[in-house]
Amino acid sequence: SGSGGTGTLNYTWDIDGVYYYTQDPEVTFSSAGTYTATVTVRDANGNTASASESVVVNHQPSVSISVQYNPVYAGTNDLFKASGSYGSGSYNYTWTNNSVVTGYGPYLTYKFGEPGTYTIEVEIRDGLGQTNTSAVSITVDQLPTIYIAGPTNITYGITNYWSIVVSGSIAGGNVYWFVDNINQTSDANDVQISLAFENTSIASFPIAAHYIIQDKWYNTSITITANNPPKA
Repeated sequence: SGSGGTGTLNYTWDIDGVYYYTQDPEVTFSSAGTYTATVTVRDANGNTASASESVVVNHQPSVSISVQYNPVYAGTNDLFKASGSYGSGSYNYTWTNNSVVTGYGPYLTYKFGEPGTYTIEVEIRDGLGQTNTSAVSITVDQLPTIYIAGPTNITYGITNYWSIVVSGSIAGGNVYWFVDNINQTSDANDVQISLAFENTSIASFPIAAHYIIQDKWYNTSITITANNPPKA
C-alpha cells in the first residue's frame, strides 16, 4: 500500500524476475523456496519509492494410504494408515468412505458391512491450512464358506485323503487339522491331510479343520465311521 506523493499512484512488482503492474497481484509459485518480492510505487510527478519482502513458499502437503487387507471380507476390521509429508507444521487427517466422513487422525479402523467396491479417501491439512487428498479403492467380498471334502466311511489300515474347500475369492489363510481332537497339522499351508487308521478300537471320530484368514477363524468338521477290512 502506497501513501503520500502527488496524484494517482502506479505500482510495479518484481517477484522473482516476473513483473506485475497492479497494486495487489495474485501470484502462483511453481515450486517451494524463498522468493524476493519488490514493489515500486510511482506518483504523478515521477517520484518513486520501493520496498522488498521475502516470501517463503512451502511444499503443498502430500499424503499416501496403506491398508491392511484389500480385498477384505465383509464384517472384518480393516486398518488404514495415512502418511503425510511436506507442507508445514502438524497434520490433521479426515477420512471418508464414499464421501461420508468416517474418522479423524492418521489411523482408521473400518468394518465394511456389505460386499461391493468402496472408495476410502483421506484429506490432509497442514498447519497453514493447505490440503491434499489420497484415495484407495477397496473390494469387499462376502464371507467365505468352508467344508471338508473326503470319505466319511473308511476301512482300517487304508490311507484316505481329506481336503478343505473354501468358497471365498481371497487367497491365503492357514489351516489347522484335528483328528479326534488331536492336532495333525505339520504345515499350516496344507489344505489336505492323508491318514491311515490302525486303532480298531475306535469306531468313529471327528475330523475338524480350522481355517484362519484376516484374523478370523472359520471351523468345520465331519464324523468318520471306521470299518474292519473284509475277510475272505
